Amino acid sequence: MLLIGFTWIFVAMAAGILVCFIFRGRPWEDTGPASILVAAVGAFFGSFFAAYAFSPLGDPSSPAVVAGVICSLVGGFGAFGLYVMDVRRRATA
Repeated sequence: MLLIGFTWIFVAMAAGILVCFIFRGRPWEDTGPASILVAAVGAFFGSFFAAYAFSPLGDPSSPAVVAGVICSLVGGFGAFGLYVMDVRRRATA
């Protein structure tokens, strides 16, 4: 479970770095903290879903940890992608 927790941190850090390349010229205050929060929450819910699906009543086993890390990455970067799409849509509207 500690590995899954570090995955949330790594996903949030990656989102904070990627947002600077995606939104060039925009102030960090507009996009940075929100992208980090969205990616971290998406990673949390992805890993929470995997941990519950593989071990709903007990301690997580090895398959639950692997699935938790994978779902954490998918959830975090998926949420980050949706955030980017929303910000770009609002900018053009």
